[in-house]
Amino acid sequence: MNRKSLINWSRSFIAYVRKKSYEHFDVPLKHLNHHWGGRDAWENYQKRKKLFLKDHPEVRHLWQDWLRHRRKLHQVGFDKGIVLNRRTNEQFTFNTSVDTLELPYLEYKHYPEVENFGWSDLMMKSAEILASKGKTIDFFWSGGVDSTAALVALNEICPKQLHVIIGHSTEYPEYYDKVVKHLDHTIVLDNNTFGTASPDKHILCPCGHGDEVFGSAGFGRCNLKYEDTPDKIYKTWELKREYKWTSGTLRFILDWEGDKIDMSNHMPIYIQPPLEKWMINEHMKGWREALIFGPMDENNPDTFLNGVNNMKDEWYLKYKMPLRDHIYKFTKDKEYAYGKTKVVSLPRGQTLNKPEYKVWAILDDGTIITKDNISSYDWRDFFHHYKAEWG
Repeated sequence: MNRKSLINWSRSFIAYVRKKSYEHFDVPLKHLNHHWGGRDAWENYQKRKKLFLKDHPEVRHLWQDWLRHRRKLHQVGFDKGIVLNRRTNEQFTFNTSVDTLELPYLEYKHYPEVENFGWSDLMMKSAEILASKGKTIDFFWSGGVDSTAALVALNEICPKQLHVIIGHSTEYPEYYDKVVKHLDHTIVLDNNTFGTASPDKHILCPCGHGDEVFGSAGFGRCNLKYEDTPDKIYKTWELKREYKWTSGTLRFILDWEGDKIDMSNHMPIYIQPPLEKWMINEHMKGWREALIFGPMDENNPDTFLNGVNNMKDEWYLKYKMPLRDHIYKFTKDKEYAYGKTKVVSLPRGQTLNKPEYKVWAILDDGTIITKDNISSYDWRDFFHHYKAEWG
């Protein structure tokens, strides 16, 4: 066997290797209809054990960690997606690796070297790290608070290196008119921002981690029937940092048509060391409104909404104050900086939940697996628990 390590995979990839494994061990393909995900993963797993897994120990062994993967997702506040452990490289169903993602785990401890810096200073230092590569930066900008705060910094540090990718509209048209239209930019009118970047040549820099960095409850929490409390969300922040922060960026190239990513181009700005060290320091000080987490009152159930996407405006306007102060510092636009509410950004630039994306999986060396080339791989090489003696 020639084991292959993954850093990303899709539903199409999972369906393909499930079918291959079922065929190999003579599992009736009618069982492919049994759902393996969502909030009912545990109940469905029990049904599968009763229906067929008890008669197919190899398949049961092969997929033994699928439920553990789902539980870990739920524990950090998500009902779908990928977990990659950047601290221990913990393995689940598939062979995975975090070594090439350029985001080594930072120990949870106090970092005195950033203690006397403000958020703006460290965002500038993080922008300088991206600029130091000397490459074009494919930057995804929605006009929301997270992406605008990062764009403000990058525009100060390296405007000539920027290629700004925008959906068919922006949440901050005034900044577009004043700044962005004078930069190299692409407005994506066909709802396919996931196919616009060039990660083989350019820095890949979306800002999808902004909510997680500042402590959102997690997308998908609305489907999990979890009760969020400030204490619970505070504690899951470190789990998100460990299990989720490395896995979000690559979804922004799921419709890319290239063959191989240059993994050194994987550079989400919100997880660069200056900012991450500062956030660890702040987290160690304990839960506070308007800094790491949204203002939640454990005695007021109306504040415990289903993740940051559904947070009421009155609460969101008190959230992410370091970003809002940073934006105001450079734009002097008080109305936007302190009045911008939460909008779900991605649907304006990308058709979501497509039946199939072009990219089925990504290997740790950046190689792209698609429906056109997956048959050239031995499906068994992807599974962490496959035994060579099974043939």
